[in-house]
Order: sequence, then C-alpha cells, then structure tokens
Amino acid sequence: MTHNTIEYIPPQIGLRADGSIDEGLGHLQRQLNLARILRDRLAWSPVFLTQTTETLRNLFSTSNEFFCYDVRTQNEAEICSSLHLELLLCDLKQKITRKQVQNIKKTGCKVWLYGNIGSGTAEADCNIFAFPEVANKLLKNYFEINKLKSADYAMIDERFRKIRRNRIVYNVIPQAKRIFVSMGGADEDFMTGLVVEALIHLKMRFHLDVVIGDFFKHEKRLEALLKDTNFAFRIHCAPKFFPDIAALADLAIVKFGNTVAELNCLGIPVVMINPSKFHNQVAKIYSQDGSAVNLGLVENYTSRGLATKLEQIILDQSLRINLHEKGTRKTDGRGVIRVADAMFRDFQNNFDLFRCDVCRSDDFLPLANINGRNLVKCEFCGLDYMNIRPTPQLLKKVYAEKYFTAERMQGSAADYEADKGNVIRFARNRLDTLEEIQPEKGKLLDIGCALGFYMEEARNRGWQVAGFDISEYAIRYAQKKLKLNNLRRGTVETLEYERDSFDAIICSLVLEHFLDPRASLEKILSWLRPGGHIAIKVPHAGGVLYRFELEKWFGVHPDNHFCDFTQKTLGRLLLETGAEPIKWQAEGIYLERFASAMKLSKNQQEELQAIDNIAEIYQKFAEKNLLGDSLVVFGRKFL
Repeated sequence: MTHNTIEYIPPQIGLRADGSIDEGLGHLQRQLNLARILRDRLAWSPVFLTQTTETLRNLFSTSNEFFCYDVRTQNEAEICSSLHLELLLCDLKQKITRKQVQNIKKTGCKVWLYGNIGSGTAEADCNIFAFPEVANKLLKNYFEINKLKSADYAMIDERFRKIRRNRIVYNVIPQAKRIFVSMGGADEDFMTGLVVEALIHLKMRFHLDVVIGDFFKHEKRLEALLKDTNFAFRIHCAPKFFPDIAALADLAIVKFGNTVAELNCLGIPVVMINPSKFHNQVAKIYSQDGSAVNLGLVENYTSRGLATKLEQIILDQSLRINLHEKGTRKTDGRGVIRVADAMFRDFQNNFDLFRCDVCRSDDFLPLANINGRNLVKCEFCGLDYMNIRPTPQLLKKVYAEKYFTAERMQGSAADYEADKGNVIRFARNRLDTLEEIQPEKGKLLDIGCALGFYMEEARNRGWQVAGFDISEYAIRYAQKKLKLNNLRRGTVETLEYERDSFDAIICSLVLEHFLDPRASLEKILSWLRPGGHIAIKVPHAGGVLYRFELEKWFGVHPDNHFCDFTQKTLGRLLLETGAEPIKWQAEGIYLERFASAMKLSKNQQEELQAIDNIAEIYQKFAEKNLLGDSLVVFGRKFL
C-alpha cells in the first residue's frame, strides 16, 4: 500500500526575541528552547525575527540550525507578510504596544506575547506568563488577557528537566558545601563581586561555582577578589554545561529571572538578590510561597551585611529542605512543552499528541520525519512511535477503497487483492501454530480483517469466524466476493462484543495502526476467554532491514504505522494488558534482503546464493534469532 496517506501541514511560525548587554540572553535562550521543542516534538520549522542575529547564531548548536530574519532591515509586519507567517510569538524586554500588535495582525498573522505587560496585551491572540501568580499580582486585567489555563510556563532548557528526572535523590546536607552564584550574563553592577566578598567574610570551607556570561566585563576584578580565598572555586564563562554545574549545588545565589525557575526545577535551594525595584517586586511575589528566599535590593547591602544573611541560610538545613521541596513542586520543567502544546492545539485540529504506548513516558529522541511527522524513540522503554497522530475522524478517511487498491510498498503485487497468495500463505502459518497450541477449534475473531482472506482460510479449516474492519469497501468485498457473514464495520473503540466470547483472536498487521494500542489491546483481550489465545503480527523494529538499513526502513515507513515493536516492547505491552507471550516467530525473511543489508557486491551475492541449501540455512538462522522484518507473538490470556 502507499505509505503517504495522512497529510500533516505544519503552520508557518515566527519567534521574535533579541539579546544584548542590555537585554541579556534570557529572551533568546527561551525562544531557542521553544524552537527546539517545536522542531523535535511537533515537526515544525520555526524561524527567528531578531535585531541580534549574530548573538542568536552563537547560541545555535549548528550554524544553520534555524533561519533568522533581521528586523532592522524589515519590520515585523513586513516579514510576517512576506513569509506568510501564521503566528508570531514575541518575547521582548520592551513593552509591546497595541499598534504594533495591530500592524502584525493586519497581515493575517496571529500574535502571542510572552511575559509582556505593554498595551499590546489587549490585542494579542494569546498572552503567556512564565509565572501566572506573579502576573496576576502585577496586572489588573490579568484574567481578561490570559487565554491559557494557569500553569507553569517557564520555558527552560529541556536538560534541567532531564537531570531532575534522572536524579535518584537530592540530599539537603546540614551545611551547604557547594555554592552556585550567577547574576546574569553582563552583570553590569558587578553584583557577583558583592556576593563573593560576602562569602569570603564567612571564613567557611566550601566549593564556589561562579557563572558569568559573554558580556561580563569584570573578570579581572573577580579574579582579584578570589585570589587569596580559603575555599575552592571555579569561574565558568558562558558554560555549555550550565545545567550540570547548577545541579551540583547545595545553595544558589542569583538575581530574579529564568535561572530561578531552572534551579527550582532541579530542587536547588535559591536565594535572590536584585538589581532593580522591578526585579525585587517580582521576586517578592514569586517567593511568597516559600519556593525561594528574597533578600531584597542589592543597594541595601554591604558585603558584611550580606554575609550575615547568607551564613544563616547556609547553616539552616530545615530552611533549605523547605526551599528544595517547594521549589521542586513549583517548577517541573515542562513549561516550554506546555507552550508548544498550546500552539499545537491552536493549529492542528485534525491531530493529537500521544505518549509512549508501552510505558506512557513523554521523553523521546526524534528518529526520522515520516511524511511531515516525527517518528521518535522512547528514552525509557525503547519503543519507536509517532507522537503525532490523526484524530479518529481523519483516520476514517484514510481507510477508504483506495487504501486497499493502491500500489503495495513492497513486493510485486499491484494491490491488496492481487497479493492474496502471500496473505493466504501467512494466514496458514498463523493458523497452523494456533491449532498446534490450541487444538480445539471454536470461535475466532479477526481484528482488522481487511478483505477477509484470513477469515476465509479459517472458515475452510472449521473455525466459526467473525471479523471487523474500519473500511466499508473491505467489508463489502468480503461479504460479496468471499460470502463471509458475521462481519461488522468499525474499530476497536467503536465496537462491542461480549466478554470472554472468543476462543482465539487474530490481530495481523493492525496493532501498529491503532491510535491507542494499549487501550485497544486491553479491550480486545476482554473479548477473549481466559486461557484463549491471541496471535499478533507487527512490523519488526529488530529485523534485518531495521538493524542494518535503517534509512531504508524509514524510507518505506507508512505514516499510519504509529508504533514499531520489538520482542521486548511488544512482550511488555502484552503482559501488562492481560496475556502471557508463549511463542515468538519471525516472518518476512529474505536471503537477498540480508545480502543487500550486508552491502555484498553482485558477485558476492551470486556466490552466496550458490552455496548448497543456503536459503534453508538462512531461514532457520533468521527464525531462531527473530531476524525477520515482521514479528509474530502468540499470547495466552491469563486465567
């Protein structure tokens, strides 16, 4: 069958942010975090609109990671119009005006604002605030302009969340032994110096990590301060491993900003000291729930006065335990995902987002783009799956008549009907094994029966057959051409059968098509009697093609195959839904495919084929080691 059946069209998205000594890099870094999530999670290709192109490019992992457009040569509205942008998300320090938003919207582009309190919030299609409780206190009209459910929308680097996820335990020790200090990239007021002087006054032994940015101008003054200290220290300039350095801390001293959310995510106790009244006002509101300590304005402290405050916190284990617990609860690191998902819901009405079908994790690595959508690998259980899937309504349109009459992806058969010989061969293999482990023939249900070839073979062997399929064309064909009865049109989700009413169930090359394989398999097994057997066949993400020619596997991967199973992932899913795997088989075994995968030359392939009984030898070897490109499992329902 053709493998490009579901059209997925990503919207044209623009991200507007700048970075400089005055702005800092926080706005750019936040939008870069979002851009990577949009790319890896949603398969979108956002572009940047910025005044500081070179600064942004320095943050890219590769020089051309994203396209950038300079708003100094064209304004936002002009760029939105020329690129046909459908959404522009603005994350800027300066207040955005009503007129600016109106001009952009005249181009047909939606406008979302992130963390902005200008008059443009009244015109924006959506306003997002990293910390809703802070915005609620600062903005009188917060509930009028806020379009999203109140939640944590801090767009921090994914690495913080993954460090938190992988950390087994975080111990709050009696005295903080490792202290982390970061006052922003430029730190024009040299607040870092005041904090370091205060720590020197303490005469305590600890390790100090000081993080400075590319725009920091006081490095020599800082080095002079630290020259004769009695504690260990290290100065990190714009470190690539910022999250890993922060994760080592027992206490962090920072000014209010995105870094506070990053540290809260890690569970690091946070102390804030602020350069301006605005920073202090926001920090005061943020810390009211006990998730951080706000010491107030830096101008109110001498180094000795600050030392007194810090000493109390360094020695107060119960306070730091409280900061750790409340900070961890406040920020989970998924804010950037929430923003991306909100954008997805606004544009992709015919698609939904899915977690891993085996372990329900939402952490994955992108593997390939299949007709516009990402095929990903679960970081926990290893399942390959498509995290973006069509709605049930859209999926119904896929399985129309042309799905079964379209050209097949592999093999010589022009369509499904012409491929009947192969289908019957596999049906006989399936039924032979089923009858071997369950000699008594009874009621058999074929899930996703297609044109009915499996049912026809089972009926001829004495089974009482029933089946269903989503395709009206397939059901009509089976009824008229094969004279099959007891057929229904529908899906696992829409149909019902009596519990424990079937002796055997066949589910051949359909599990990978289910929108929710776990829920579907649980329901299917409820129709099977205790002790009855189910035979499941799926494409095998452990066969020769996958193992040795992965790009070719991706190249022929249908976009309506939502999961690629292995023995490990399919076995776990079957066990957790109510059946025990009792026998495994491999199908789709071809010596020529193995020779191609091994990159053998034409002469070498001919020499291989000339070996006596080589096809039979390879068949046995591949069957024993499950090297076929299809995987079959027979499961027995728990009694």
